[in-house]
Amino acid sequence: MPVNSSNSDEPPAENPILTAYESFVSSTPLVTRTILNVLVVSYLGSWIVEPNYGLACIPQFVVHYYEIYRLITSVVVNQTLFSVLFASLSFVRTGKILEESLGSASVAWLCLAVFTLLTNSIFLGIQLIGSYVTSDSSLLLTSSSGIWVVLFGLISMECCHAAQYQNTRKLILFDVPTIYYPLALLVLFSLFSGRFQLSYAISTALGYGLGKGKLESLKLRPIFAKALEESSFFLNTRLSQRGWISGPGASGMAAWSQLENNDSGGNQRVSNDFMFRVLKILFSVSHAGGLFLVTDVIVVQLAGIPTGRATT
Repeated sequence: MPVNSSNSDEPPAENPILTAYESFVSSTPLVTRTILNVLVVSYLGSWIVEPNYGLACIPQFVVHYYEIYRLITSVVVNQTLFSVLFASLSFVRTGKILEESLGSASVAWLCLAVFTLLTNSIFLGIQLIGSYVTSDSSLLLTSSSGIWVVLFGLISMECCHAAQYQNTRKLILFDVPTIYYPLALLVLFSLFSGRFQLSYAISTALGYGLGKGKLESLKLRPIFAKALEESSFFLNTRLSQRGWISGPGASGMAAWSQLENNDSGGNQRVSNDFMFRVLKILFSVSHAGGLFLVTDVIVVQLAGIPTGRATT
């Protein structure tokens, strides 16, 4: 009896999420891509465990219990879909341009050393002094957490340069002067959260200082970036093949010239496509409660593994 092999001859259907992610990878530099991936994965993880009291930068635990690691781990505390939404809308292009301008090593340094460690250290010092002066111990229980501690600094720094090429940026329904865009975003976050985030303000101030050239000493020196890119770790991990932009390969101020004609570019649309697909899934399961389904889909796709299933 003949076997109908017409179906077996057809190529397997493309996985749209995997296709979007592959396009996202090819058009987005490594550090920017990593920040967004960490944001999504940490948000999913918050459905399973409560990360705030274990990882957030809370002065009480940092000082009295010597949990210094909180100065770094606080950025992986991301518990709101609002954070994921605004990061996908406002940071993909910003991070891409900034990384193309400075190089991946410099942006990674800014993320970890300046906008995470230094911001949290300043936050810690202010809260300790405030608690001592006012005798208000509740200040020691306030927290600095979330990837936006980093993003506010990066966005502020990028807007200082972008303002030369782009007069305004869209914030929801309003056009905001580019130089004031981070401040408008800070106000928006305060309104939505119902409280002022001191760590966000500190990161924003550092970003403006770096963007205006007032804090050049905080930037990574080229000699250290070169040493990293020539190290055995860098060569063995083949970061250069995964979207890493080396110091000599960075385009400097020319990276912002694409904003001159308000050019959104095909790469930006490709980068956003993957993030919007992720957001669509997150919105769906937030109402349906399909935790394990979305975890499987997102994490597997982030790993680049096809999830196509045979059909009968």
